[in-house]
Amino acid sequence: MTTTITSTKVVKSETYELSDFVSNLHGHTVKIDTAAVKKVTLTDGTVSGGYRFFDMVNDAGSLEELVIQRVHAKQMRRGFARVRRVDKVLIEDCVGIGDPTATDKGDVPGGIATADFPIGQLTVRRCDMSSWQGVPKSSYTNGDGVAVEEDVTSLFEDVTCSDNADGGLDGKGDVTFNRGLFVRGHRGLRVWHRIKATDVTIIDPDNAFVWLGGSFVDSTIERLTCIGGAGKWHVKVDSAAGPDKEQPPAILTLIDPVLPAGEELRVQYEGGSNVKVVVKYTAGNEGKGVVATRPALPRAPGSTAPASTPAGPIVITPTPAPTPVPVPATPDVRLAAATARLAEIAAKSAKAPGGSSDKTKQIAALHALAVAPLA
Repeated sequence: MTTTITSTKVVKSETYELSDFVSNLHGHTVKIDTAAVKKVTLTDGTVSGGYRFFDMVNDAGSLEELVIQRVHAKQMRRGFARVRRVDKVLIEDCVGIGDPTATDKGDVPGGIATADFPIGQLTVRRCDMSSWQGVPKSSYTNGDGVAVEEDVTSLFEDVTCSDNADGGLDGKGDVTFNRGLFVRGHRGLRVWHRIKATDVTIIDPDNAFVWLGGSFVDSTIERLTCIGGAGKWHVKVDSAAGPDKEQPPAILTLIDPVLPAGEELRVQYEGGSNVKVVVKYTAGNEGKGVVATRPALPRAPGSTAPASTPAGPIVITPTPAPTPVPVPATPDVRLAAATARLAEIAAKSAKAPGGSSDKTKQIAALHALAVAPLA
């Protein structure tokens, strides 16, 4: 059964049905009072409009378990779900789409985000978190598909993020990522600490495909596929990335990466960083890599069908360049003057002088004419 969610409700009991909603779209759709409830499961619903689908009210409390499955929320102003102080979180088959036109979206909107409180285990499978764009700033505009803070161990599988102002994934804890697709945005992967990723496709970032910063430590990305990007950095290493200079550098190992045709791996090491990027190829894939597997799609609310994976390669339709405006031809005055001068020299040199004295005068006159400044 699919429930259309049209309200805000504070959950204060162990048993909760989404059909209990009443009308109020000005705040969070679901708030959890952690002083009253320890386990919450939210399944099979759709939301259109609202501030944030899920949030936790009582910062001092905590949950033992949170499960959100098959909830599709669109035109959300601030986020899909913000979780904090939960032992175990499972989010599956969810769609969270932001509203970039909202006036109260804040500086840091995001699809799935953790606050500065511990999460025992965060697991996200088959989700699409896209179009999260904060209030524009002169130097930097924020907005991530998924953002996890330091005290979080997380597993992401089959996650798609597109058109976010900053990162597809912004990971500050220990992150395991299997099958991700990040389209447009500022940076595909932002890795502040440790990541072990496989089958990641990043398309057309406007800054870098992968960004490393903060307390980055040894990490691996296997089958990274980079598409488009118009010459952007494949890996950009922030000045603060890696351990102190007295220690060996942290290593990012790229296994079987695939780059746009004809491109070499581009890495920017900012001054002060202590990171080394190493590329390795498995036998038979030297120099060409292996194209990443595409992520499976989120299942619809109420669906019991198996998850499906799109068939065929990823096809990117480039945005056509605007037709150039015709510029009227401007006469080249100097070219015209030079042409006239050559014609004058040719005409005068064609006249046959009488004696040697006349020839000498003619040569001197032609030389003076040739070296004289053009009008």
